[in-house]
Amino acid sequence: MNAVCVPAVAALALMLAAAQETQPKKIRPPEPGRAWQSEFSPAALDRVGGAASVKISQGTLLFLDWTYQADGELRRLEQNHACGFWPTAATAVKDVVFVGGKSFETGHTVIDRLAFDFGGFPAIPPTIRAERVFDGDVEGQRLFDWMLPMDTAPEVGPRVLCQFRDSEDVGVFDPTARTLTTAVTSASLPALRDPKLVHETYALHERRGALYFLSPGLMSGGRRYVVMFDADRDGALDSWHDCADAQAFTELVGECGVDWK
Repeated sequence: MNAVCVPAVAALALMLAAAQETQPKKIRPPEPGRAWQSEFSPAALDRVGGAASVKISQGTLLFLDWTYQADGELRRLEQNHACGFWPTAATAVKDVVFVGGKSFETGHTVIDRLAFDFGGFPAIPPTIRAERVFDGDVEGQRLFDWMLPMDTAPEVGPRVLCQFRDSEDVGVFDPTARTLTTAVTSASLPALRDPKLVHETYALHERRGALYFLSPGLMSGGRRYVVMFDADRDGALDSWHDCADAQAFTELVGECGVDWK
């Protein structure tokens, strides 16, 4: 019978444990989300009547479809941007685009800010400058479902409204402070968990300030609306409402005095 060296066995166990700890963490890609698209018109392209459509597809690419006027015709220029992470939502705020997603390396929630140099446009696509403006790992703030620009007062600066897949909470991203905060929890507004709310938009109300609402898809069979107000347009939501149907929504916001975006 062979003798077993206890210290040697213990050392081997420690070596195996250390090896497991140093193995790279395998990060799973996010589950496919719904199709996403946004439009914006950079001021730099006013000279050619330019605009862009930004789309997220499966994988890691952001698709930009630039349009412009030339010789009296509307022309297109397509461009792809490799994000370097899994993008799940994005939105244009003035002349830049914010893209949120999940890191390959850490699994963290990340946001990149994309700025564009149109020096050679439209002969060549614009140069994209990507800057990481957020990297965090907070439970309840993982995986963006959607992003929307907030209609804030000029002195406030830009803000991005968003919703998280893991909690269904609504959050606000401040690009200047580079902070991501929870604004409305799904516990306080259970309607945020309704899967039929698939459209997001915003408007400016003459009396109630900035309005953000979620509405059902045309073919979803859904009836309810979620409405959120930022009365003083300071980038912080002041109130939120669950409207049972379109009539309740109309009664809440009024049929006039709304400048839809």
